Amino acid sequence: MSSGAERRRHAVLTAPLWMPSADWSSRSIAERLGVSQSSVSRTWRDGGADDGGAVELRDRLSLRPLALAGALVSARGSWLLLAPASLPAHRPPAPLGERSRRRLRVLRAADAARADLDLRAAADAATERFRGLVERLGAGSESALVIASGPRLLPAGDVDRELVIAGWGRLPELLAGLDEAGCADALADLESRARRWYRTREGAFLWTRQAPPPAEAGAAPIGSAVARSAAERRLADAIVHALRSGMIDGTFTRGDALSERALADRLHCSRARVRAALVMLADEGLVTASSAQSMVVRLPTTSDVVETYAARRALGAIALRATSTWSAGSRAAVHSALADLRERVTQGDVDRAQDLDLRFQRVLAEASGLTRIPAMLEVLSQQVTMFIAVLGVDYAFPAARILEQDTAMVDALERRDTERAIALWRLKMDEGLDYMIGQLDSVRGSRSAPAPAPRSHGGS
Repeated sequence: MSSGAERRRHAVLTAPLWMPSADWSSRSIAERLGVSQSSVSRTWRDGGADDGGAVELRDRLSLRPLALAGALVSARGSWLLLAPASLPAHRPPAPLGERSRRRLRVLRAADAARADLDLRAAADAATERFRGLVERLGAGSESALVIASGPRLLPAGDVDRELVIAGWGRLPELLAGLDEAGCADALADLESRARRWYRTREGAFLWTRQAPPPAEAGAAPIGSAVARSAAERRLADAIVHALRSGMIDGTFTRGDALSERALADRLHCSRARVRAALVMLADEGLVTASSAQSMVVRLPTTSDVVETYAARRALGAIALRATSTWSAGSRAAVHSALADLRERVTQGDVDRAQDLDLRFQRVLAEASGLTRIPAMLEVLSQQVTMFIAVLGVDYAFPAARILEQDTAMVDALERRDTERAIALWRLKMDEGLDYMIGQLDSVRGSRSAPAPAPRSHGGS
């Protein structure tokens, strides 16, 4: 971006995706960015003129209830699908509540974030699956509606079934009249999966209210399209928050074993619901859980952190050795990821630099051409992210050093000095581990009372 003001505006627009907690507010975003709360509100209100697309959307929503059915964000543009909503005869539609209206901002945020991400991965497969969803949900009738942020997706003959609302600036306001009961869970699921997509950089983002259609044989996977129960996702997020708060207030300590019963008591919900949410977190590699008659979560310890970094150190070395024969396309992708990181470091954007370093690591691993190592490294990176979230660590590794490390690795690969690149990767992991241990010691030292010995919370 050409100016600090433009960068701040972009950061505000994408904040629903990158803020540490989904429970953000204009105030928390303003504090995070060092700007006024009024400037955040002004940026969100700046939606452009009340064009024909906005007027027609209001008219369509007044004729028949519609509900969120799908969304696609790719390098070419962003599209939202609204399908006819079925409402009980005895209940008129009720407008979205405050929380649901706030969640709508993730749509604009995702569209704005297209400039930050390489969305080419799985783009064609995602587009075709979204078009298939449009066809199945009745885009041939006048009731279903596609809303485009830029270029149209449907054929020219379907112009009446697709509206263009440039930039989606006013979309949260225009969709506020959707039915709360019919859209609340869908919006919670959309927000959760969009935030995960932004963290993991999975390429094109496809969200559907129901499980997406099966991919064609050989099609690239679209991880962000995995359908999960919105209720399970909300409870999973609540579990992470409960673990973190328990660590901070001293209720839990590192190495504690928490049964699903203890978590259910703390969150005031059933053990069955907690178990389903724990399965989700375990599948994503975000908690360590043992499964017998019931699930038990073991809170991470310093040893877990050391072990995770050691695994990343070893697997990254394997990937780098294979990268010595990278293709022209893989080489270009690595240089592109490094250029994006350099831009953010130059701008002093520490938070985004941390994210882009993880993206650089993923792209570098994928350049190896190996099929399993990159995915294993990604899981380990997610586990480090979970350690940071649960253990209360304020992770802010110096951005300039990150750029220095990554640039040196790429330079070594360009010189075909694979051993030097591997040595630099190992040094990067060692420095990251040292920093993480220092932060953990700082968290421990900030508590007035010594930490109790690891213990078990609740029975099976």
